[in-house]
Amino acid sequence: MVLAKAKTGECREYRDIVIHVGTNDVRMKQSEVTKRNIASACKSARKMCRHRVIVSGPLPVRGSDELYSRVSQLNRWLKTVFCPSQKIEFVDNWPSFWDSPTNRTKPGLLRSDGLHPNWRGALILSTNIDRAPTPLAPQ
Repeated sequence: MVLAKAKTGECREYRDIVIHVGTNDVRMKQSEVTKRNIASACKSARKMCRHRVIVSGPLPVRGSDELYSRVSQLNRWLKTVFCPSQKIEFVDNWPSFWDSPTNRTKPGLLRSDGLHPNWRGALILSTNIDRAPTPLAPQ
């Protein structure tokens, strides 16, 4: 919503902007389009931000191997390529939601759809963002 207003010229200035990249961003199965869209959103956010833009990485998903692979690759690209090259802070949510020993999402954090966080998952997600490399400053 904020970025849509930036495109129409109804732009306000914000101290910090957090862009959460979610599973819906990879459903088009067009990874290069997704990457361009994320870059465009970050560019718009930078124009509206006094302090910093933060990208919150996607959550691992339950479901098909293909969807998991796409989300995992997007997370890796954000973490190792895009955010460092753009000097954008990255919140890696993967370790908080993925149980490596069992190779599955941690139980009790996602809704039954396997994509969206439940209240416990939302609490973890917001805590991760709040503890971004430079803690968010109160307004």
